[in-house]
Amino acid sequence: MITWKGERLRARRKQLGLTTAEVAERIGTEHNHITIWEKDKSEPSGKYLILLSTALKMSASAFYEWDE
Repeated sequence: MITWKGERLRARRKQLGLTTAEVAERIGTEHNHITIWEKDKSEPSGKYLILLSTALKMSASAFYEWDE
C-alpha cells in the first residue's frame, strides 16, 4: 500500500526555510492547499506532485510511504 505522508512535505519546506505561501506561489496554487496536504487531509494531484518535487528539490516518491 502506498500512503501519502504530509509530514515529509512540511519537514522539507521547513528545512528550506519556506512558508506555505512561498511554496504555493512557486507551484501556482493557494497556500491552503499546502496546509491541507501537510495535514494529510488530501494529497496533491500528479501535476502538483511534480511541481512540489521540483520546487522542494525532492523525489516525488519521497513524499510517500511504501507498506508491504
